[in-house]
Amino acid sequence: EIYELTGIPPSKQRRASPPDYRILRLGLQLPRPELYARIDRRIDQMLERGLVDEVQALLSRGIGLDHPPMSGIGYRQIGEYLLGERSLEEAVAEMRRLTRQFVRRQSNWFKADDPKIEWNEVTEELAGRMILRIQSWLQAD
Repeated sequence: EIYELTGIPPSKQRRASPPDYRILRLGLQLPRPELYARIDRRIDQMLERGLVDEVQALLSRGIGLDHPPMSGIGYRQIGEYLLGERSLEEAVAEMRRLTRQFVRRQSNWFKADDPKIEWNEVTEELAGRMILRIQSWLQAD
């Protein structure tokens, strides 16, 4: 309806006029070593909780590596392991590499997509800094 009435897509209209309210955008990011350690732990948990059995069940149902259920990080790599195309260690290493790559792309997308986000590294002092930042923001005006 908006486009039919104005000839301007809603997305352009939203960009053209600033909102009637203020927005404080705060982003949190872990230091890379800690983030990568969490990724490693998460992958270990996935394996402990039955990822290999889950992928085996999919393969047994005739779902190949090119099917959408196998598109998530980890499924294809474990599938290749189960089909004898790589070792379990190689599959896990590839899962870690692809997950880290995905995290970097996602981080870059957020930073490029919205420069108004104030990024903050997660540290022990973060809560105190955030409280001060939010109080300062609320008092400005």
